[in-house]
Amino acid sequence: MPSFAPWLHNLDNTNDPDLAALQAFAAGAAAWPYWSDQRKGYQDVIENANPQNKSDLIATLAEKYGEWKAEEKLSGQPQGPLQWIANNVSVLALILFGVVIAAAMLVGLFYPRFYTSLATTEQARGLITFLFVLCTSGVILLTAIAIFWMDDKDNIKDRFAYAKDLLTIIIGVLGTILGFYYGLQASSGATMGITNVTLSKPIAKTNDKVTFTGQVVGGKGPFTGTIEFTDPTGAVPEVATMKKDIKSDTGSISQTIDIPTVSKPGSLLFILTARDEKSAQAAQWTGVMPVQP
Repeated sequence: MPSFAPWLHNLDNTNDPDLAALQAFAAGAAAWPYWSDQRKGYQDVIENANPQNKSDLIATLAEKYGEWKAEEKLSGQPQGPLQWIANNVSVLALILFGVVIAAAMLVGLFYPRFYTSLATTEQARGLITFLFVLCTSGVILLTAIAIFWMDDKDNIKDRFAYAKDLLTIIIGVLGTILGFYYGLQASSGATMGITNVTLSKPIAKTNDKVTFTGQVVGGKGPFTGTIEFTDPTGAVPEVATMKKDIKSDTGSISQTIDIPTVSKPGSLLFILTARDEKSAQAAQWTGVMPVQP
């Protein structure tokens, strides 16, 4: 069966003056969409041209388009690929969604590193946040397109009300997730600390090796940090060389410090600082180490 434009052109208009008028208009219209099977395209041409018999032309177009659709169904002739796609956009969208979900599951099954990474709280929380932001942005974009480009202007108010209700729900969920996530990140610094700091020698002497031990509590490893020394008594001229970096996967601290030359009895102040994997939490311990030559 031919497409609508040639079908309309070949109709016998002997006893139908309205059809003859529509065919005459189509023959003289430079923008007549002969390549399309969508009635709206033909109606738009008539409305833009605004002829005196516009209402009659539109009514005849609707009547003949209905007859063409009925004959198309009776003929059983399959639609063209573009027409089929235009008439089944929602079905194709559902199929695409199913394919994406199936592909994600297959990737997770054959590459288990993805599922293993979800066992980490931060990884799972980040994935959920990303998915909700992506879905919310997609719905907002879809709503905007529907408002400004959809053909059915009469139902735009009702459809926008439904879209607004959907947006309210997903934005509420998104706001709850993001608020909890970033609120937790901001307030979690107080839960981290350093305890049980001890020195292997009560008094350090020149060329001694003193081991500092302690335990980081709270936060999430691996941990990094430093031990820094100050010399308010002037007993150790090379005190700056005593600074050491700390690394620990479990939070257990054990760091050996080489004592440089001690010129006179005195005391060194030390500050032990630790940070968690995100560098979002920090803890300090301040102490005194007596020294003598």
